[in-house]
Amino acid sequence: MVKLPTGSRLATWSLRGDGTRKRTPVLFLHGGPGYYVKPRDLRMGAAFRRAGFDTFYHDQAGSGASGDLPTADYTVARQVADIEALRQHLGAERLVLWGESWGAVVAAHYALAHPDRLAGAVFTSPGEYPGQREVEFDFSRVMPSRAPSRAPQMMVLYLLLTRAPQLAESWMDQQTARRVSSAIQVAELKNPGPRCKGSVWDRRPRQRIADSSVYTLRRVLLNGFAQPAPPPRSFEVPALIVRGACDFIPDIAARRYTEAYRGAALLTVQGAGHSLLDHEADFEKAAEGFARAKINTLP
Repeated sequence: MVKLPTGSRLATWSLRGDGTRKRTPVLFLHGGPGYYVKPRDLRMGAAFRRAGFDTFYHDQAGSGASGDLPTADYTVARQVADIEALRQHLGAERLVLWGESWGAVVAAHYALAHPDRLAGAVFTSPGEYPGQREVEFDFSRVMPSRAPSRAPQMMVLYLLLTRAPQLAESWMDQQTARRVSSAIQVAELKNPGPRCKGSVWDRRPRQRIADSSVYTLRRVLLNGFAQPAPPPRSFEVPALIVRGACDFIPDIAARRYTEAYRGAALLTVQGAGHSLLDHEADFEKAAEGFARAKINTLP
């Protein structure tokens, strides 16, 4: 657990690069908001480690094994501040950011706030670029999932977090909310996830390793959407965007990243959905090639 000057207490993991290691680390940002680092994230990072980059992971504040925050502190700005504090904790002059889904959004916000600290970027299944507000999800190409039941007390909590967040903790504290949310989302373990229609997938129930955070999800999104659009900016750093052809986030979101990052490579993986489930090997091949060809000159 790392205690940052921001006040956040973050669970962290690091894996060393192979061979001659680079001084610039790759920092992974998980999806959500409110999710956590999964074993597959550690495995997929091997693509960067084979190119000599250390990979660093953390559960975002209020998520997974990290400590909770006061409800009002769940903001995009706080997540950006935590990344900057992590950079200083690592003693790194710059970072290569690798963000998945919501993590890509956070990475983009960090780049806008600290452009001189960005050495490269990898965006997997990216969500809406900062200031982009009109992207509608399209689930027509993915397999239908069995929706988890919603307990009445969780519906009340959602309402409080939206309309009266100062009352949410008195209704249900954050740790209790995680346990209740986990209990009523067991059906999700049997869902195919965001895979393309017709995909063959392992139908055995997946093992839950942590509970997602309702507080983080609701408050970060609400505070994020309430922020004014940041001024546009173009980046000259190497960038790679990878998305599945069946991703429920339309490609218009990914194209916004290619507009912001000049010369960025956009790879669409056929047969893959959101987060590239079952297509991790496609990501690793692209990411390792990118790391060796585009960012391997970093010291």
